[in-house]
Amino acid sequence: MIRKFLAGGALAIMATGAQAGEFDYFDLYFVPQSNLDVNIPGFGSGDVDGDGFGVKGRAHVGETVTLHGEFQSITLDDSDADVDQLRFGIGGHSSADTGARFFGDVEYVSIDIDGTDDDGFGLHGGLSFSGQSQLSGFARLGYLLLDETDGLEFSLGADLAFTPGFGGFIDYRAIMLEDDSSNEIDFTDLRIGVRFHFDQQ
Repeated sequence: MIRKFLAGGALAIMATGAQAGEFDYFDLYFVPQSNLDVNIPGFGSGDVDGDGFGVKGRAHVGETVTLHGEFQSITLDDSDADVDQLRFGIGGHSSADTGARFFGDVEYVSIDIDGTDDDGFGLHGGLSFSGQSQLSGFARLGYLLLDETDGLEFSLGADLAFTPGFGGFIDYRAIMLEDDSSNEIDFTDLRIGVRFHFDQQ
């Protein structure tokens, strides 16, 4: 787990040296509410809550091209089992300066549940918006294609800039996976943290 945290942190920190703008940031966050729900046909379903932490970041490597990385670790209640996610990838966004931008991402995804790893790729698209105030937000829909499971993922969130280089954010992410035997595994995370913007303007 420590090596994954260092790898995720390095990827996020790598996102600090590129071009400025809405897509250049580094986040440190807490997950006060996480839920893992498993449904096995013929046996029923069950769920367990947890909490954890994470780091993530994104940076431009071209005018509309970005790199991103994330590491998140959740400890489930009562069992002390960990659910770790490691992600990194490349994305792009529209260049229209209208306050709303379309964006897309392709990323490597690894989800490790207490030592059992399921990895593959994710494809995502979404819309980000920012107005005249310090508030901005996004909505994203994607699909995960992992070795053992696949399914939809969606997320939405908002961030508020306290200063040009520092702010806070909140987001919600839901992952709905299913394997070849129709076993369902759902993850939901509420994430709250601080955001460091790297705006050179």
